[in-house]
Parts: sequence; structure tokens; C-alpha cells
Amino acid sequence: MNYVILAIGVLTVITGTVITIKPSLFFDPMRSKVEDLRLYLSAVVVRGFLGVILLSHAGHTKLPLTMEALGWIALSVAAGLTVVGRANFIRMMHWALHLGPAYERAGGLLAMILGGLMAYAAS
Repeated sequence: MNYVILAIGVLTVITGTVITIKPSLFFDPMRSKVEDLRLYLSAVVVRGFLGVILLSHAGHTKLPLTMEALGWIALSVAAGLTVVGRANFIRMMHWALHLGPAYERAGGLLAMILGGLMAYAAS
């Protein structure tokens, strides 16, 4: 049952590592697709899926309250992105994608930490 959370955690650690080492591999393709409807829909759906998975499996992990909190945060972000709409999402992405490599690497490091936490909790 925890294999899904473990897999998500490992993939998050891998993605965070790539972002930390070479942010352009992750962010350059995103910059060229920022106005693509699929990016917006993916942002909403992936966070919603993650939230549901974390909430439904939280009780079977080593850190149930932490996983439940992360699940609620993910669902809240998915709902928030839905409420603000695609036009504001695009504006936010343009702003965020121009912060620079230092912030991109910090985000990668945060992804590594959260992914490691999920993997640990599921193991």
C-alpha cells in the first residue's frame, strides 16, 4: 500500500536532485510551455492526485500526521490553482520562472527533502 507514496517520494528526490544540479533541464522546457493548457491542468491534477494518495495512505505510514498534513496542503494548492484560474496561473509562472537559478536550486533542495520525507514515511 505504501509503495505508491514510496514511488512518489523517490521520483520527487530524483527530480529535486536534477533541479539542484542543473535547473535548466527542468525549467527551460517549462518556460517554453508556460501558456500551454496542459501545464496548468497537470499542475492541478498532479497536486490533487498527490493529495488524495497522501490522505488515503497516511494512516499506513511512519508519519501519519505529517503525510496527512502534506495531503491537505496538496489538495489545497490544487483547489487554489483551480480558483485563481489559468490566466493568473500563467502570470504566477512567468514571475516564478524568472527568479533565477539560486531560487530554482533552493526549490530542488526542498523537493529532495520532501521526497525523502515521503520515502522514509512509506518505508
